[in-house]
Amino acid sequence: MTSRGRAIRVAGWWSAVAACSLSGVAPRVARAQGFGLNEIGSCAIARGFAATGSPCEDVSTIYWNPAATTTLRGLAVYAGASAIAVNGSFRADTTGKVWPSEVPTAYPPFLGVNWTPASHRVALGVAAYVPYGLTSQWAPDFVGRFSAQKASLASVYVQPNVAVELVPGKLSVGGGPTIGWSQLELRQSIDISSQTPPGAPSGVTFAQLGIAPGTEFARARA
Repeated sequence: MTSRGRAIRVAGWWSAVAACSLSGVAPRVARAQGFGLNEIGSCAIARGFAATGSPCEDVSTIYWNPAATTTLRGLAVYAGASAIAVNGSFRADTTGKVWPSEVPTAYPPFLGVNWTPASHRVALGVAAYVPYGLTSQWAPDFVGRFSAQKASLASVYVQPNVAVELVPGKLSVGGGPTIGWSQLELRQSIDISSQTPPGAPSGVTFAQLGIAPGTEFARARA
């Protein structure tokens, strides 16, 4: 029998959380999810993502320190993207066969707009970015396909922002809701030898009827 694996897709997760910071005092909080994409803004990348509480003079500060948008001038527009190429391989200890990973190159974008009037007392802006994502993908004959042939997580966040300068040049407060959309895809092959034949007593498997372990069958989606 021919197997195409099993795919499970979960899409359209929406969430909204509040984001707020004080300029120079409380920049964006640390994240520890292990698959964060911090490549948001060339200024932050150049700093090695350090001292991002000290505002970068571009719209990426909506992400790093929302209150600091009061330091921008007039209408500011920022757009960019990063390229993330993942290379890897898996070598089977028993056969020595090597499977290279098949993860496509990802291009997480960033787009932001901010407007600060001449008074610099109030700043209005909105940004869209990809804060995290992860993909693991292997060939259909990958030896570990019964555990996972593909796992993918993607997200897009939109963050409106309002910042107010309370003390000129010293203290600003800013924040806004963060609206997130995420998509999860899982794909896994199914070993028919471990399945129970239709009409067979409980505990009887195809393996007991002579089907070799590692024999795959049709793809199921849910």
